[in-house]
Amino acid sequence: MNHQFFILLLTQFIVGICDNALILVVIALLQEQSYPPWWIPILKAVFTVSFVLFAPFVGHTSDIRPKRRVMMGATLLKWGACVLLLFGLHPFLCLLLAGIGACIYSPAKYGLATEMVELGHLVKANAWLEVSTVLASIFGFLLGGLLVSEAFRQSTWAEGLSKLLQESGSLNLSILILIGLLTLASVLTRFLPVSGFIKTQRVDHLIEHLREFVRSLGQLWLDPMGRVSLCVTTLFWGVGSTMQLLVLVWAQEQLGFTLSQSSYFQVTGAVGMVLGAVLAASFIKVKDAIKLTKLGFIIGLMMVVMGWVQEPWGASALMVGIGMVCALLIVPFNALLQHRGKEILFPGQSIAVQNFCENLSVLLMALGYSALLAYGVSLNFLMVLFGLLIIVVIYFIMNLSRSHQTSL
Repeated sequence: MNHQFFILLLTQFIVGICDNALILVVIALLQEQSYPPWWIPILKAVFTVSFVLFAPFVGHTSDIRPKRRVMMGATLLKWGACVLLLFGLHPFLCLLLAGIGACIYSPAKYGLATEMVELGHLVKANAWLEVSTVLASIFGFLLGGLLVSEAFRQSTWAEGLSKLLQESGSLNLSILILIGLLTLASVLTRFLPVSGFIKTQRVDHLIEHLREFVRSLGQLWLDPMGRVSLCVTTLFWGVGSTMQLLVLVWAQEQLGFTLSQSSYFQVTGAVGMVLGAVLAASFIKVKDAIKLTKLGFIIGLMMVVMGWVQEPWGASALMVGIGMVCALLIVPFNALLQHRGKEILFPGQSIAVQNFCENLSVLLMALGYSALLAYGVSLNFLMVLFGLLIIVVIYFIMNLSRSHQTSL
């Protein structure tokens, strides 16, 4: 892997930090405005809905244009969302715009990675991408926790900026920092290589876009290895994203943490994912992905146990364990899915199909989680429920995969 791949890692790392920190800043804004807790999962749904609605178009877009330019445009959309948030646009609308940028960015990023890396190094490249993404999550939560802390929001700089902008909000400096980081990411994107592959066949009509996407969706789901991989990644993206929000609220209610402290607590799970991704890069091949499906049972059981934990140290240890096993499962399956997608479809289109499935799962689970919270279901019960859901679904996936052993 050459130095340009590591520029890609650094660029997406900075963008990922901003995504995670922005979520916390928007949560703080909603809490300032006394929104009930069940609104917080709606934030995830708002950010994610773009991945579902625009999936038929973003994959094709990233394949017919240099992926570097696509990534630049997506980063500028996120930049614009933060600027509008700074000047008072409703947080939901800003998060929707940032989500559109994210859904455009992802196929171009992963598509460029598959072009830059050979199959023999694809698990290692995915591990690097996973480590970069998880580190971005860690530092994004740390940065977000700092930006929403009372000490930072009441600092002299924050108060001075509020006067300069003639705005009374206490998060203006926080938003300005995110704008600065996205500006840096835009500059770094200029150093990425021009795509080695650009799709020459263009689709100009909306209906043709939709038809092509539906065909691609069907092709990947009909492929035995693609179907199993999509089942696993779709399950854990949906559950993982919902758990991220659940743990944020659970730590405040169960452990007595503040929002800022809860964001630091989430870092423990991200640390576990880094460890798992490093292990996956060192010892696991693409052809071994199917054999690892049973790890899902361990994740489900740890989440069931998590529902009964009342001590910070015990919760932290379980978060590390869950994160590590998740990475051991997700990294090889991501590599397998990207390889099958590249073989069957075009790189950007296959990533768009993957994003559509995974984020539809995120959207449905976030809305379901919000509804359960609104009906007064306890957070401990929800933790156990998600664990049992994983165990049941993994059982069906293992039955599905028994006749589909890979021969890569």
